[in-house]
Amino acid sequence: MAIKTIVNSVKFFNEFKNDPGFVSNLGSFTTNLTGEVLTNVKVEISVDISWGVVYAPPGGFNWTLTKSGTLLTIVSNDGYDFINEGFAAGDVVDLGLNIGGIPVLAPTLPITFVLGNTMVIDTGVLIALPGGIIGVRIDGKSDLVALNYKFGLIENAESFNTISKVSNNDQGYYATGIGADLGGGVRDTSFVNMTRLGTYKDWQTGSARVRFVSSPALYVQRFIIEHEFMIVPFYLEGQLTNLENNVLPTLFNGLNSLKYVFNAGFRINLSNPNTEKPFQIEEFAGSVAWFNENFNGFQNDYEIKSVDYFDGNTLLDAEGILASTKTKIEILVGRDSTPFVAGDRFGVYISYLPEQNEYENTTLSDLKQNFIYDRALNSEGVAATSGDDFITSCEAVLSGGDLLITLEMEYSSLQKAFLANKINLGDTKYLIGVEVGDNTLSSAGSNRVMLLADVKNYDLSADIPGLMEFTKYDIYKHNKQIGVGTPSTDAFTWNEDGLVVDYNFYLDLNK
Repeated sequence: MAIKTIVNSVKFFNEFKNDPGFVSNLGSFTTNLTGEVLTNVKVEISVDISWGVVYAPPGGFNWTLTKSGTLLTIVSNDGYDFINEGFAAGDVVDLGLNIGGIPVLAPTLPITFVLGNTMVIDTGVLIALPGGIIGVRIDGKSDLVALNYKFGLIENAESFNTISKVSNNDQGYYATGIGADLGGGVRDTSFVNMTRLGTYKDWQTGSARVRFVSSPALYVQRFIIEHEFMIVPFYLEGQLTNLENNVLPTLFNGLNSLKYVFNAGFRINLSNPNTEKPFQIEEFAGSVAWFNENFNGFQNDYEIKSVDYFDGNTLLDAEGILASTKTKIEILVGRDSTPFVAGDRFGVYISYLPEQNEYENTTLSDLKQNFIYDRALNSEGVAATSGDDFITSCEAVLSGGDLLITLEMEYSSLQKAFLANKINLGDTKYLIGVEVGDNTLSSAGSNRVMLLADVKNYDLSADIPGLMEFTKYDIYKHNKQIGVGTPSTDAFTWNEDGLVVDYNFYLDLNK
């Protein structure tokens, strides 16, 4: 029997269909990881755990059972390793003996020692061991109250691992106090929030929680694990050209895609890994898209027609997202097959493109903070929504057969200061993704796609037409003097020759 793990279901929910918080259309989900980079997903895992051993071989009983005081020592002579069977010191078990065909149950006994083929159980009584034993059954019944959980987003053909593709650090959570005893054998079924494993936060994009559900059968404990995360990577240093030229990176090229894998171990005691009842899932191939493709390589029915930027306060034209003030962005999206219709779903995603040393080995900031990431989802014709961070307003209307999305955003003071410093040092880029699709389709049959709307440098301030005007601009070569020589508007000269520029300008302070 050993450790018996039955995964009842693995369900993946997405914000596009199920809304932020994953609170809507809960009957629509997929059983494998699907979606697009930049998007947020929740996986819900239902699992039953039990452990024990039944020994009654037809060829004759070959275990040695000896009693010393209240301690019963069981030695397997048939190759059983009791640790591999799921037992550990501290476990509480039900012990059943088949004595000449008559079952005898000794309930709720503690294990005091386990090593290899040897187990010691405290029976609590001094009664001598009866003869005629032809079978033994040992069932674990300790409450599993702790969980160690590790996960990975890896390529479908890749060997199992839980290393972040972004930060190269291990990814996982843990929890204790699951299904606490409320008295009278009743266990708490509330969710317990899980804590990040390890020192680094650089891989973390969401949260995890777990709860005890019930005991659907004798010796069986049922749990639900929920993990919310973002599909990454969507950008790594060195991939800027891929983004700008819509060249798929190796991880998504051809039929390559990401899948979600995990291993989990429920424990009797968080600090004792010897009590762990582990299981692992890695078999379910994913169908995850990079930009401008539906799922894994399927055709895209949508296109970005234009992206326009404005100062959110003055409405003057801007060259890109304004790092120092409010920005208004208008994005026009078209659909090839049919026009957009009222109520169509969309999402806007914005991320700074950091350097590698900014997203690896960070202990105080997580992945979304390192990438200065935010997103907002809405439907056409619905009142404006906001994101979790700097997106303050997001709405859309129909424009002919197209969808006109209007977005307002403004970074925090700390984000503004950080970006201003980066801009002063050189090119500082961001990306905007737009998710669109027919939300009447199921999650599994969706045509949704993450369009790459723009990749460009931040702008520090909007241009103000007519603010500055030059009334004179005269250039003199090194051998000429102002007021004596004849000026020119350009100069052809040798390297290191001197030049004098004489110019006047005025500023229209009314602007």
